Amino acid sequence: MEEKELTVIDGGVTEADIMKWKNQHGKVMLIEIEEADTVHQAYFKRPTLNTMAAVTKVGKTNEVESAKIMLNDCWLGGSETVKSDVVLFMEATKQLSKIFDSCTSRLKNL
Repeated sequence: MEEKELTVIDGGVTEADIMKWKNQHGKVMLIEIEEADTVHQAYFKRPTLNTMAAVTKVGKTNEVESAKIMLNDCWLGGSETVKSDVVLFMEATKQLSKIFDSCTSRLKNL
């Protein structure tokens, strides 16, 4: 099977940008969304408590607007098409919600 060549749209993000973001925000996540022969890259930081409060409040009445708040507040850079194309937007927000699956905890009765 022949491998298809993919066009990567990264919004001009450089390694220097990524290092700067890591210094400012700690963790930086990359979401790659493949559609046809294109890969859109988008970079995100972890949400703040203020972001989560807004997401929770708006999410009670409008889940899409809530997802938009989460995506925009965590956005660092990348393919701007991710913000404007509804299919790419929904895929990015689906992946962004997995941030909360990245750690585990235990409660111990002492």
